[in-house]
Amino acid sequence: MAWGVDEIYLAATARAMAWAASSSFAHLAYVVKDPVASCWTQSLHRHEVGKSGLLVLRGVGSPEGSQSGRTPGAVHWTGLLPDAGAAPADATVGAQLQACITQVDMRGLDAPDTFRMWLRDLSHRLQQPVMFYTASTFGGSYDYDYALTYTPQERLHATRFDGLRPCSPTALQSGLACLSITLPTTFFALHERAFDWPSRALLR
Repeated sequence: MAWGVDEIYLAATARAMAWAASSSFAHLAYVVKDPVASCWTQSLHRHEVGKSGLLVLRGVGSPEGSQSGRTPGAVHWTGLLPDAGAAPADATVGAQLQACITQVDMRGLDAPDTFRMWLRDLSHRLQQPVMFYTASTFGGSYDYDYALTYTPQERLHATRFDGLRPCSPTALQSGLACLSITLPTTFFALHERAFDWPSRALLR
């Protein structure tokens, strides 16, 4: 079965939520404030979402993305542009990202420079870390999986694999760590198909 996400994560601060509510992302914005516990019984799978909670923009990414390519009202990264006169994107990170995507033969799913610059500008504007995460799986195997974080310094997080098995920390784990969120395992409750998103919509 196919599954994928194209999402932006940031702490649900008052500044970030005010920005999201007045932006073109309002219909894609969700706020997860409560500690999140796995439906599994093992305590090692339990995790929280940071002191301020987590603001999630769902369906933001590539027009070819698993989530952003199919979500009604999705915002595609081609339309997200940095402010005029913005500094160029980090060429080193760009080369790393291109190599990562080429390695898994998923060309066209590497975030464009303009979108990366926009993410960096957003981190500056809100004065807090921002994370973009995109992944796609089929039958349990990853097609691609990477995160970009802005603290505001840009960094690429890509999952390494031992055969088909992801090595720890994954891109998701190391990316969320930049938002001060610790995943004790690779389990992330927000990526469960049964996760209750409607009750956490920013605009209700």
